[in-house]
Amino acid sequence: MFTRGYSVAIVLFWLATTGWLVKEKILPPLLVGDPPSYRTILDVNSTANAPVGWDILLNGKRLGGAISRTARLDDGINQLYCRVTLRELPLAELTPAWIGAFMKVLDSKNTNGVADIGVDSEATIDIDPLNRPINFLSTTRIGPPEGDAGRRSLLAGMDLTVVMRGKMVGDAMHILMHSGEIEYHTQIAIPPDALIGDILSPQTRLPGLRVGQHWTVPVYSPFRPPNSPIELLHAVVERKDPILWHDRIVPALLVVYRSDPGLSLTSDQSARAQMWVDYQGDVIKQEVVLLSSRLTFVRTDPDEPSTGEMPDTTRPLRAPPVDLENVTAPNHQTESVDSP
Repeated sequence: MFTRGYSVAIVLFWLATTGWLVKEKILPPLLVGDPPSYRTILDVNSTANAPVGWDILLNGKRLGGAISRTARLDDGINQLYCRVTLRELPLAELTPAWIGAFMKVLDSKNTNGVADIGVDSEATIDIDPLNRPINFLSTTRIGPPEGDAGRRSLLAGMDLTVVMRGKMVGDAMHILMHSGEIEYHTQIAIPPDALIGDILSPQTRLPGLRVGQHWTVPVYSPFRPPNSPIELLHAVVERKDPILWHDRIVPALLVVYRSDPGLSLTSDQSARAQMWVDYQGDVIKQEVVLLSSRLTFVRTDPDEPSTGEMPDTTRPLRAPPVDLENVTAPNHQTESVDSP
């Protein structure tokens, strides 16, 4: 026979858990609608999925460009493609201050104390006919900048290539990171309809946004440690935030990405990325924290194409063959991502 106090405790516990479930999982979709998904983003028959150009800036200076596009393959797979080229990215923006100072001292005779690198990245994400991510491939080449600056650089002759392949096996994404003699396999459990992001690939569309929507985004990056190539970010549509874009004011919604509060080991909740999305669902500007720098991607105006150099998408980066067909579970604990 249960005591009265024990019964009251059970009822209170049931009320608390039910209240959390209603507040966090049931009410948000009813009040602000479902968060964006590949079902709402993909519309390959629409002109909204035409190739999109991006200017990439660092502290107001143009560093390079990006091209994004979506294509439907013969087997019904939708493929998201992005090519990014960064010229003369200051090394000091990518490394701790003491390493940057050390490199500047070594390189000062050749480059007057300024050490730069070039980055060329190509990424694809395959989405099946049920709008679920099934594969991704990212190839990033890092080396000295092109031209005379590269030939004078201490990094002349360097050609570092980082390849990441991901494949959904069951309810987990198996990831193989490969660079030179280093190869590392890990896996992370993610929902079948999760929006996967590449740190160097700008998002082109997020239609149907409303203030208050939130969701979780697994973001992979070649600049993260090989044993933890994916970072989990919590996205929130914070507010309406009109923005100046190509000399005109555009009504937009601000989406802020922060480290997942349930997984972060620190209390740092500063923004890791921000996006401004117009009311038609097109992302027109986004800022991404890459190591110690903040890169800004500005969507080019189709009526006024960028005057800067854009990546050559006719020359694909060749990734070394990495087989994931016979991959087995690694000896690591599988991380998990909550459903949006």
